[in-house]
Amino acid sequence: MKFRLLFLCLITALAARAEDKLTLARVLKDVGEQHPQVRAAQALAAAERERIPQASAWDDPTVGIEHMRRDNLRILRADETEFSVSQKLPVTAQRRQRVALAKAEAAVADSRVSAQVTPLVIQATDAFYRLVRARELLELTRSNDEILARALSAVQARLASGTTDVTSVLLAETERARLQEPVIALEREIAEATTMLNTLRNLPPESAIGALDANAGPAAAALGTFESLRDRALTYRPELRAADAQVTAGDRATDVARAWLPDPEVMVRARHIRGSNNPISEYDTGIAISLPWINRGKYRARVREAQRRRDAAELDVALLRSQTVAELRDAWTRHESATRSVALYHDRLLPLAERSLDAASTGLDSGKSGILELVSAQKNLREVRNALADAQSERARALAVIGAMTGQNFFTLP
Repeated sequence: MKFRLLFLCLITALAARAEDKLTLARVLKDVGEQHPQVRAAQALAAAERERIPQASAWDDPTVGIEHMRRDNLRILRADETEFSVSQKLPVTAQRRQRVALAKAEAAVADSRVSAQVTPLVIQATDAFYRLVRARELLELTRSNDEILARALSAVQARLASGTTDVTSVLLAETERARLQEPVIALEREIAEATTMLNTLRNLPPESAIGALDANAGPAAAALGTFESLRDRALTYRPELRAADAQVTAGDRATDVARAWLPDPEVMVRARHIRGSNNPISEYDTGIAISLPWINRGKYRARVREAQRRRDAAELDVALLRSQTVAELRDAWTRHESATRSVALYHDRLLPLAERSLDAASTGLDSGKSGILELVSAQKNLREVRNALADAQSERARALAVIGAMTGQNFFTLP
């Protein structure tokens, strides 16, 4: 019973420790939800949606009161008092077109929310893998320093017994001193990447970041063909959808400019004459309309302005579509190259470099090899691990770009 309880506690502790690891998917989720730039875009989108009920509302009614005097200059004494109420009736297409324009502009603002996330996702992916790379290389460098320290002790013992010379000792001490330079650079890179990740997640820059789970990054699902990704990007890319929404808004603005026929305004005026027993002695009704035909040039210029803005938005869409295909091709190529590099370094070169270091360490202990072989093996392992980390980071950045352009998630959820 005690063994079972101990086993359950161990499993719970391991599970909690695994859950504490920060994954890239969690980082990207935090960026999309917490970054001030995204939240500001969401607030602007909400503000644009509030314009829809404003556009659909009727014009405010107008009320007035007028005092008329005959042979009387007293301010507080009037011979007649007239009350008036007027209201525009939305019987033409103006109100309907204004509502359509407000909805189109709200759609533009909604599309721009996702477009704001794209560069932040790429920055977060780069900072995440920079931190992963720097931590791994720092751990490797410190491990190499420990191996060199043990090797230095062995060489010093041999020097005391007269089986080696002082050159090997000086080489080991020099290499240990040189290892401090990459340690300083890697610690600075860790601090910079930590600050960037915390800033993107809207956390204090000095917040500590625990263990990272880089293995839970790229999802196992294949990307598919470039043609399928291209078609999806041309349909779902946030920037392109925002540009298309801007074209639609241009169409609605043109419709509003063309809907220049005036809405009629109805009026009711009631009049009270001093000395009359009735509160309303007489009343008038009327109707009025503005005369836009007199300023026809103004309204034609307004239509032309809306059309030019719409044409500019359509040209922006055409340019963005071309850029989308080119940028997707570049990201696709970088992903394919990085994937091959990851396979090369991880499956072939890294095992060879690790075995070479083990052999050099064993040979140094047995006296079959010298300190020079150990230093060379350590440098080779650092170069391979560095290249592997760079390839993994490049692959993740390419996936982030492709995912942002196609509206897909290529990273496993935390």
